[in-house]
Amino acid sequence: MSSSDVNNIIVKKVCCCETSNIPHCLKCSNTWLPIPESEPERLSKFLILLTKNAGKSITKQDAIIKTREILKGQNNTCAFGSTKNGKYCLNGSKDEHLAYLKMEVTSITPLTSGLDPEFIFLCNRCNQIKSSRTFPQLKDELLSKLYHVMKYDRISKQHNKKATETISAPSSPSKHSITDYFDCKKK
Repeated sequence: MSSSDVNNIIVKKVCCCETSNIPHCLKCSNTWLPIPESEPERLSKFLILLTKNAGKSITKQDAIIKTREILKGQNNTCAFGSTKNGKYCLNGSKDEHLAYLKMEVTSITPLTSGLDPEFIFLCNRCNQIKSSRTFPQLKDELLSKLYHVMKYDRISKQHNKKATETISAPSSPSKHSITDYFDCKKK
């Protein structure tokens, strides 16, 4: 390394996909193959079961038609990722080998409401986020989390900006070390 190389240090960010064996990095985007023709029939079985749990009934053929309509309205991907083609969605661990996004059924309206149930399909990750919460509960929680994510994103960007700038070593000895340049604490 020449003396001019020592004077200019550039820190690069490296994605964890490049340095690990993680198949789907949460920091990167996922590209999914289209869902197979068998998926609407598989999902319709859960639609029938949940409709029955709500005290209603639906025929197998109507459930398949309804499933196809819901999927079409979601761009054939997870409802929470439908505008991004499931870019940030993940399968559960038992299905992580699949090249398509395997979805799960969840109810928009509580099954005990007495109303006709309305359903959407979510990937495993999004269904875990939703859990058993109602959508108003989920909205409040996610808005609170989003506020904090945005706050920490600003701090992270400030830190990354400091870390990726070209740093010229002082020409004369200084009381500060090179690690002072990478200090992420607010001064």
